[in-house]
Amino acid sequence: DPNDSRTIYTTPWSHNLRRSTDTGATWKDIRNGMTTSFNGATVGPATVRHLAVRFGLSSHLIAGGSIVVRDANGTEIFHQSRVYLSLTRGDAWVGRELTDGDVNRIAFSPAEPLVCYAVTSTGNVYKSSGGWTWRLAHTAANRPSPMYITGLALSWTNPDVLYISFGGYGGSRIMRSDDAGAHWTDRSGTAGDDMPAIPITSIVVSPVSDD
Repeated sequence: DPNDSRTIYTTPWSHNLRRSTDTGATWKDIRNGMTTSFNGATVGPATVRHLAVRFGLSSHLIAGGSIVVRDANGTEIFHQSRVYLSLTRGDAWVGRELTDGDVNRIAFSPAEPLVCYAVTSTGNVYKSSGGWTWRLAHTAANRPSPMYITGLALSWTNPDVLYISFGGYGGSRIMRSDDAGAHWTDRSGTAGDDMPAIPITSIVVSPVSDD
């Protein structure tokens, strides 16, 4: 939690999404409300891949998660990916927008705390004000890439500036938007001075320079 160093959130492999309020001494599963209905039955809770805490307001959280149902043979028969919202520090969640692809990274802007973004495994970027209603930040023609987005980093001073990184081998490695995700430019470097053609797993923007 950027506002309270005693509070920590983690998304482990099992019993996914836990919170500690005592600097990691004890942990609690906090996925209440991350469920849905399938064939008349409640399924879930979701497997959460990432979570963000709003700067200046610890009670306000957003998260991206997926609910998968498999049959007795292990075949996937239901898959739902969604952005979730909590106003109670994770004690309860409300499912908001369904997303195309699994949400891999989600973030509040440090420059404008209500502005938030989410990126998916299918190369889509979503934007919201506060996490209540989400929309694609770009048109289909301006989707940055169909590749798996692995990283998301926002400017500390301008809520319209963001970077994303990609998995896979080849193509753009890093892209930047200066208009809140509507359009994108390749920032992977030029031939001979570019990023290697291997998956990027994380990206961070310096707090003193958007470049």
